[in-house]
Amino acid sequence: MNNYLGKLITYKRPLFIHGLESLIKEILEEIKSKTKGNFLLFLKKFRVSNRMFYYYKNGKKAISISLFLELLQQYEIITDKKTFEMLDKAFFLFNGISSRANLPVILPKNYTSELAYLTGFILGDGHVSKRLEIVIWEETNQHTKYLTNLIEKLFDYQPTVIKEKNYNIIFISSAPIHAFFSKIIQLPEGKKKFKEKIPEFVFINPEFSINFLRGLFDSDGGVTISKNGKKSILLSSSNNMFLNEISTLLKKFDIHLPLYQSGNRKGFELRSFKHVEIEKFNNTIGFLHPIKQMRANAPVAQSGRATTS
Repeated sequence: MNNYLGKLITYKRPLFIHGLESLIKEILEEIKSKTKGNFLLFLKKFRVSNRMFYYYKNGKKAISISLFLELLQQYEIITDKKTFEMLDKAFFLFNGISSRANLPVILPKNYTSELAYLTGFILGDGHVSKRLEIVIWEETNQHTKYLTNLIEKLFDYQPTVIKEKNYNIIFISSAPIHAFFSKIIQLPEGKKKFKEKIPEFVFINPEFSINFLRGLFDSDGGVTISKNGKKSILLSSSNNMFLNEISTLLKKFDIHLPLYQSGNRKGFELRSFKHVEIEKFNNTIGFLHPIKQMRANAPVAQSGRATTS
């Protein structure tokens, strides 16, 4: 994963970076040696008190990312040490990001299969709100627990879960995590209709692609079994361009789900009734979601009306 700290500067709320006290101390000491008796005058450029820099270099307070970048730019003028090189050092060292008065969370520094899965799930049954939170809907307690554990593992953050009718609603009310998914992963913020697209990192390797697809189908996909026992796997959306992207990605694994217009003619779906395609999907992508996994692997016809999960 490339250094993304510069992208966080443009976020709508100030974000603060933790774990840089040794680097800030190194920078300030070199600036002090270069500016000689003008060090205090130099610090006045930054519109914060001298005491705040004491707190920054001793790890008592986290510095805002925008102020840190401003410090690096001034440091480059004085020492010729490139801003991007020092920003790379900061990326290696930082151990948390926070918004004002909130505890820091961990932001991933590497793409992983688990991050790919969560990204797919959010793109399906999630929502990156403009109110600086991420909301995920999930029907089962078992998979809700899986998702909250995954979020805690990736970000050292425990989301809130609220029960509403037949769904559990998972709230990630963290500005840094919101910034990560909107600015770094680049999931659409606000209404996502017709804005969905596959994030670029998903194409880095097959494992990321598989886990992204698994997360997407676990959330927004389904398995239907008709009353005569005919099974299908599908993914529906109003965005046919997005479904075409997903179809192309599935074909890389020799899985072919044709694109159809939905029965209500208000959207589109990728769907296959072919046993061979369903088997390839189950063996390569599969479901983690307990209900969909059970239905996808059901060996015999189930009676009753046609259902979708």
